Amino acid sequence: MRQADEGRYDDARQTLESAAEGLRKLAPNSSRAAELIEEAERLDVHTLAMTGPAYSSTVRKRMSNESWRRSRGRRRKCLSFSTIKLSELRAER
Repeated sequence: MRQADEGRYDDARQTLESAAEGLRKLAPNSSRAAELIEEAERLDVHTLAMTGPAYSSTVRKRMSNESWRRSRGRRRKCLSFSTIKLSELRAER
């Protein structure tokens, strides 16, 4: 988020894409493969929000809240972008 806050959207996208790729590489050898893939998919959604028009205070707040919840083991109701359609985010890129 810090990179996006600074307007460095390309760097933010690259960081998220790299993290998602790393999780996907670890997944096949992990007993928690499904969880790793789920997290990689969540990062993919965040990646779509890393553009000037798509990255807003609302998106930042949702990402921040999700991070806070996940760090405390609360998986339910993490960032679901259900109110932000993926197609809208892709269109804004």
